[in-house]
Amino acid sequence: MIQNKRNIKRICNYLMCIVLFLLQKKSFYRNQCCSAHIINFDLMAEHSVRHRALMEASGFPTTPSKSREAPEIIPAYQGYGAYYIDLYLGSPPQRQTVLVDTGSENIAIPCSGCQDCGNTHTDRPFDPSSSASFVKLNCSDCLSGKCSKSGDKCEVGSSYVEGSSWSGYEAQDFVYAGGRHDQALDIHQDFNDSDDAFSGTDPNNAIKYRFPLKFTCMEKNEGEFKKQKADGIMGLNMKNASLWMQMWNGGNLAKRQFSLCLRRYPFSSLLKQDRPVGIMTLGGTDERLNRSPMVFMKMTERHKRREGFYHVRISKIYLSAEGGQRLGGSNPDIDFTKAVLLEDDKLLLNKDGVVIDSGTTDTILSKDLKPIFDHAWQAITGIDFPDQYIEISPNQLKSWPTIIFQMKSSTSNDALIAFPPSSYMSLDFSTGRYKPTLWFHDKYGTSILGSNFMRSHNVLFDIENGRIGMAESDCDYNELISGEKSNFPDVYANAKEVKQLLQTEHMQSLCEDKGASCFIHQSIWGFTAFLSIALICIALMEVYHHCKGSFVYITVDLDTNKSFDCERNEDMLPTLK
Repeated sequence: MIQNKRNIKRICNYLMCIVLFLLQKKSFYRNQCCSAHIINFDLMAEHSVRHRALMEASGFPTTPSKSREAPEIIPAYQGYGAYYIDLYLGSPPQRQTVLVDTGSENIAIPCSGCQDCGNTHTDRPFDPSSSASFVKLNCSDCLSGKCSKSGDKCEVGSSYVEGSSWSGYEAQDFVYAGGRHDQALDIHQDFNDSDDAFSGTDPNNAIKYRFPLKFTCMEKNEGEFKKQKADGIMGLNMKNASLWMQMWNGGNLAKRQFSLCLRRYPFSSLLKQDRPVGIMTLGGTDERLNRSPMVFMKMTERHKRREGFYHVRISKIYLSAEGGQRLGGSNPDIDFTKAVLLEDDKLLLNKDGVVIDSGTTDTILSKDLKPIFDHAWQAITGIDFPDQYIEISPNQLKSWPTIIFQMKSSTSNDALIAFPPSSYMSLDFSTGRYKPTLWFHDKYGTSILGSNFMRSHNVLFDIENGRIGMAESDCDYNELISGEKSNFPDVYANAKEVKQLLQTEHMQSLCEDKGASCFIHQSIWGFTAFLSIALICIALMEVYHHCKGSFVYITVDLDTNKSFDCERNEDMLPTLK
């Protein structure tokens, strides 16, 4: 009898989890129903009429905000390699997530009617018809687009070296960045209108930075834009259509500055309530993030072919044979006096220019540096620097040399930036192997210091003073907001540890999806199957009085046969077998 009860319990769990597992595999369940949401607040009829009248009179909305002395602090999240933030667009606001890209100009998001624009995104396409303040720009108001042949819209498009592209038309609507990840703020709510130093840190104050944004409604996209986690892209270069430039030109920023502070989690979050992995600061920087004094590199003259990019110059490159993560602050573990000079030929180091680009995941140097780098690397490590996956333990990787970049400054003291093994190598936890994220080629026509170079630094883009500052940092948004440190794994965590984290988060995601409400609205067949299994389990529970509770609170991973208590948010011991 006891064995029968155990068998029935197994049947209950497995039947339920098969449904949940299959649902999880369906992108419509996660991306188009439960987690892909448009958050609406009631909008008074007279308010809508007033906005419509304003738009008809002026052609586009005007901003009610003022120049803010306090910079705004915005959480950054990790996609499938790149980083993104939240934009809440429209009246009422609809969430759209956008890649953070200092190497491009335009803000572009999929809008209703976008043709085959992907189903892995965090949100549904932006719906212009649901916004009382949306305006489709005519040809006289084009920002970066060109007038269409029909003369009724501004056409915009962009393509990228790896093959991705998008195209669409320019529009304008009210937007605020950041705030709360899981729901929009009420645009009619009261907020702290003071401009003290930290008022921009409170997510509830994001609404006071709301302003009219010109952006592109994607009608079509290709390549990575179909497969990425973020909905669209946000340009941050020095051209007029970029986010910070529009804010500055509209009088919504007190300084021509913004900063990015990014860290890395071993995998992109599976949960709807995504984990912040960094901070974007609009209108300045937050020095509370700095774990070492900020050092500055000079922004050099703009190249005609790459106008608007953040150009810098490399003075020298060193190798620190003993490894290490940090050069400065209270706990430095790199002794620069023992570093070995790799190269100081400035023409070679800066061939075709060097740009800092958060939208490029890896760092890319000129192929002419490869032989020199390999020779020095071989002398220190006894092996060639890898150009493909390599089997190596985390402890071995930790002992690899740290690369130190000496960047040209506007003063006599150049900036020293550490580029440790945890930044130039990346763990594939499915195989336990590492792959390089430092490359030597000239495919992009310039050297690029990508987001892995910026990682674990608070990076200030100080356009006002023609410089870029970098300070070592934990980039911990939760600590900045609440004073509590985030529970991030060690940067040299092994594959087993990462898989355990992934397993726990996978269980949590199944618990998130235990409700059937979204699924019921999607499929009558699915509802019938779900209800049938539920009734079978309930009947069995009534008979044996043994499955009670497991239907609601326990989920089982089919790959590992591991059970998880959703209510307590912890693994169950012993696991089901």
